Amino acid sequence: MKIRQFGHVAFRCSDLEKSLAFYRDQLGFPEKFRLTYGDYAQAVINGAQQSGQPVNQALVDKFTAKKDRTWIVYLDLGTGSFIELFDREDATELNPPSDKQFNYKHFALEVEDIHKLKEDLIARGVAIDRGPTYGIEGTWQMWTHDPDGNQVEWMQYTDVSMQLIGRK
Repeated sequence: MKIRQFGHVAFRCSDLEKSLAFYRDQLGFPEKFRLTYGDYAQAVINGAQQSGQPVNQALVDKFTAKKDRTWIVYLDLGTGSFIELFDREDATELNPPSDKQFNYKHFALEVEDIHKLKEDLIARGVAIDRGPTYGIEGTWQMWTHDPDGNQVEWMQYTDVSMQLIGRK
C-alpha cells in the first residue's frame, strides 16, 4: 500500500463558530467549502438509489428538518490536506485528549520557522501552551490547543531530525 499524503483530520466541535474562529481566523486556514445537513440528507437518498437499498427515511427526515444548518466545514491546509470541523450533532460530552486516556492525542503541522510562527500566533491571540522546545528527536516543537482542548503540535525539522534521517 502506498499512501499519497495525509487527507484530513476531523473534529466534532462543541461550538462550530468558536472552532472556525480559531482554525480559520486565528490560524489562517481558509475555508474551502461547507456541507449542510440538507446535503447529507440528499446523499443518503442518492446512496440508497445507487446501491438499490431502501432509503433510511428517519435519517433523511432528521437532517432535512435542519437542511440549511452547516454540518461540516472544510479548511484548506494548502497541502492538499484538510481540517474538517463537524457540527456537534448528537454529541453530549467533552472528552479532551490527555495523557490519561487511550484516544486521540494531537495532530502535528510542519512549519518552516517555528520561532516566527510563535510571534505570529501570539499576535493573532492564540495561546501557546509550551515551546518552542528542542525535542529528543532533534526537532523543534511547540503546542497550542483549539476551543475544545484538542492539542495542536507545530514542528520544525532540522538537519538532524530523526523523522527525516532515522535514528543514527
